[in-house]
Amino acid sequence: DGIRDLVRSRGLGDVYKRQAQALTAAYGLTEVPSVVVGNRYLTSPRRVQNQPEAFMTVMNGLVSMLYTGEGAAR
Repeated sequence: DGIRDLVRSRGLGDVYKRQAQALTAAYGLTEVPSVVVGNRYLTSPRRVQNQPEAFMTVMNGLVSMLYTGEGAAR
């Protein structure tokens, strides 16, 4: 409860809420959970029929592409 109290006492809840709303609109998020990797790739478990192992494989692949430069803008 310490963190929750700190967030409330400083009015940060509204800040986080506005940021979440802005990011949701900017990325066009329509489902939860959704993950944006490198500000470039949007994915969600639904895209792999909600299979956790397949989702982690996709996530690892996207991060690897960015890390190795394969996902660089062309």
